[in-house]
Amino acid sequence: MANKFKVKLKVTGFELEIEGSRNDVVRWCMNEVLRIFWQGDREKVAQTIRELLQFDVPCIGKFEEIILVQRTDLTAEEEILVLLHYAGENGFNRKELGCYSQHSPSSVTNTLKKLSSPQYRETILLSSGNYRLTDLGCKRLREQLTDKLLLQ
Repeated sequence: MANKFKVKLKVTGFELEIEGSRNDVVRWCMNEVLRIFWQGDREKVAQTIRELLQFDVPCIGKFEEIILVQRTDLTAEEEILVLLHYAGENGFNRKELGCYSQHSPSSVTNTLKKLSSPQYRETILLSSGNYRLTDLGCKRLREQLTDKLLLQ
């Protein structure tokens, strides 16, 4: 892995070595500080940590109110996963996904059905009417689509 970053932490009787990209190490450290020192609602800290764990999405640009996936090589499935990753915990509704995706309305609908199906379970429809990524969807994005988050 290029640009590896290594940090050693030593606390009385405990030593920890973290290795990864600079962003990953910084995120991990911030998450641990929040987890340990947060005095408020545990659900709020959990939400904050999840938001910090979100990757940056350089392939998505926001131009006034228009969100645009700037890669032209993504399948409908990949594009929906990237958009939902960008949306974070609140997700996007079907109409928003249709506006932001460069794929046909039927492709967006079929993709959402597939990703929400019992065989995939990578997205979930919330009571608000918005779709968001599940942990399985986040895992797939991290393990298989990280390079697709970058501009071409």
